Amino acid sequence: MKYKRPIIKKTQPVYRITPSTFRIGAQLGTTAEFTDRKGEMWNLIKNLDGRTVDEVVSSVRMSFPGLSRDDVLDGLRVLDKYGFLDDVASEVGVPSRYLPNVRYFSASGNILRSTFRTNLNHIWMWSSPARFVAICSGLVIDISIAALLILILPDSSPWLSSALSTIIFRIFWEFNITRKTDARWILCLAFDNPLLMITLKKGKLALVVHLLGIAYDVTLFLLWPLLFALSSIGLLI
Repeated sequence: MKYKRPIIKKTQPVYRITPSTFRIGAQLGTTAEFTDRKGEMWNLIKNLDGRTVDEVVSSVRMSFPGLSRDDVLDGLRVLDKYGFLDDVASEVGVPSRYLPNVRYFSASGNILRSTFRTNLNHIWMWSSPARFVAICSGLVIDISIAALLILILPDSSPWLSSALSTIIFRIFWEFNITRKTDARWILCLAFDNPLLMITLKKGKLALVVHLLGIAYDVTLFLLWPLLFALSSIGLLI
């Protein structure tokens, strides 16, 4: 075990969803959900308060004598695999005024890409309406621009047709659910399940999903230039 005094990263909240289910993290794409009917994992996490690994193992085994040392260490490895662990020993000697930055950057390796893509920190802690407003804002803007163009330009305008074809391309692009697009985020929120954002990397299903995504992208890239060219010369709308 590479951690001396493992703790859950300060940037990752831990909260219950049901008596047997809890989540770590509150941001799209970096949240993990655990089903823990016996409470073993929950107990392990509550013991990650800066104690040594041996102390954590002993405390967990006192509550759950049926668990072996390797079982507890396996639980720590699962948390480490998801990127949720930090080592309180790494903060020793760091001035208190710098600790927030240390904690942020210790998590940034796992959440930076998602933060850059969405800029939605701790979205799972928001109300459901607020989540949908944030995720749907891009589609709402595109649809609003399309409606505005229809209102301010004559129907026969080739420019209007070209602009609308571009916006329609953008909207259809966001419905490729094989990628982390707006439509997939909406499904994730609709089912209240952050695990829907996990990208499959191995197996036949992952290959099928990957090929469907490529087919969707290729179809859009082939159709859009054709529609744009036709609309530009006034053959559409």
